[in-house]
Amino acid sequence: MPANQTHGVCASQLTTMPTTEWAIDGDAEWLFRQWGDECVVYSCVSGDTHLLDALGAASFTVLRQAPATSEDLARRAAFQLGLEPDEALLGMTEALLGDFERIGLVRQHPVQ
Repeated sequence: MPANQTHGVCASQLTTMPTTEWAIDGDAEWLFRQWGDECVVYSCVSGDTHLLDALGAASFTVLRQAPATSEDLARRAAFQLGLEPDEALLGMTEALLGDFERIGLVRQHPVQ
């Protein structure tokens, strides 16, 4: 076995693997409506309504299906939007996740 591999995983991959996944807050019930590139999400718990842009709507849709790391979320949202998943999109996705967490839309948890 080459020195840089461990059970089929490159050693360099071990240091860059994400340790956090993001998931829709399961303690809240969310109503979701989409019109074109925008959507609104309503929290049945708080009564708050949030307007999401195209990236926010695609990200919310992805996270409704399953938890995801920020990298996976950026990749899957890019696919939905017909965009190229690049570092700029990853940065926007990470900022969006911070906003989502601040308003109680998502929670972080360790990757299982």
